[in-house]
Amino acid sequence: MNPDIECTTTEGTVIPIRDYQPQNDKNVFQAMAVEKIAAELKSFTGGQKEKCVSTHVAAEITHFCEESPEFAEVVYKTKRTLSDCCAEVLNGTGNYMSDNDVYRGIVKAYFPNADVRFLMNI
Repeated sequence: MNPDIECTTTEGTVIPIRDYQPQNDKNVFQAMAVEKIAAELKSFTGGQKEKCVSTHVAAEITHFCEESPEFAEVVYKTKRTLSDCCAEVLNGTGNYMSDNDVYRGIVKAYFPNADVRFLMNI
């Protein structure tokens, strides 16, 4: 038995007691999601309209991942790609789309029931 670790005996079982060290897996998902999006941007397979917005969409997904560990985890764990996201964002659009609609589309591509609210200060 290691004398540096305090132990408690419970019904014949020795359980070591150590300082609690929380695992910060959320930061790990953020880094992995950002890497995933960067790799998917390099191998982008969308159409012409999708390619036009792919860099902007990738930058916004990266920003959202840095802001929200939960969003980063979903981005990393999902099989949906950046190409899929861009296709969904542009589905049913004409020749113009507002930035706000792009942001909503990005979030809905990963969180279908979510919505985005905006606050603009001048």
